[in-house]
Amino acid sequence: MSIVIDIISGLLTGSSYGKDIKSMFLDFTKPMGVGNFMVAIKVESFMPVDEFKEKVDGYIKMIKGSKRAKGVDEILLPGERSYRTMCKRLKEGVPLGEGALRALEEAKKLVGM
Repeated sequence: MSIVIDIISGLLTGSSYGKDIKSMFLDFTKPMGVGNFMVAIKVESFMPVDEFKEKVDGYIKMIKGSKRAKGVDEILLPGERSYRTMCKRLKEGVPLGEGALRALEEAKKLVGM
């Protein structure tokens, strides 16, 4: 699947692909050359939307109900950990380290707060 995605979002769009894609964290002086490819699928062209949702729910249950490796408490789907973190941050706030807190205190002093 990753090869297909690389072909349609890299080769097909004329962008970089494979090992030619630059790291987005190492060099901000040049474009990364990353391409994008988007697809819109009209689900009801294949089956009723409610049936599709039921099938997706069943698929998720199958994945989450799979045998777990030793020491693994729960199987998470892509984005699930980030979603949980976001919900926690919205409820409890974003934790800041001591360095960030000191910098904010200094900034408050500079603006007279």
